[in-house]
Amino acid sequence: MVNAAKDFSLNFAKSLERIFNEQEAKSGKKFSHEYQFGVLPGKTYDKISQTSRSVIRDEQGNIVEEGNLFHGGSVHAFVVRETGDLVKAATWAAPQKSKTHPSGLAVRFNLASPEKALEAIQAADKNGSYLYAN
Repeated sequence: MVNAAKDFSLNFAKSLERIFNEQEAKSGKKFSHEYQFGVLPGKTYDKISQTSRSVIRDEQGNIVEEGNLFHGGSVHAFVVRETGDLVKAATWAAPQKSKTHPSGLAVRFNLASPEKALEAIQAADKNGSYLYAN
């Protein structure tokens, strides 16, 4: 399951990158962002990281001028390698804990389930609010 979880993590990260960049291109904003997502594997969790850079777009949403660097960098979420559970990040190094979930983690979606993975992609937003409890 560990290799499968890595695939879930990578597929999710690349889907977020594609969706967020499409949203930015369609926003009509001249000054916007370009996003990059990556997966940093760990023993227990895959860390989904997010960086961005400022860009200038033309009327069609094409990038005409790029910022120098992808700056910042944050953890968007964690994926439990054994189960595929998507968990909100508490810090750069740790997922959010929960007293109510049986795993003890703030699980929001399960990327091992195609239906739940699609729900996560459809709910995703740049601020990560879809990872907060309802």
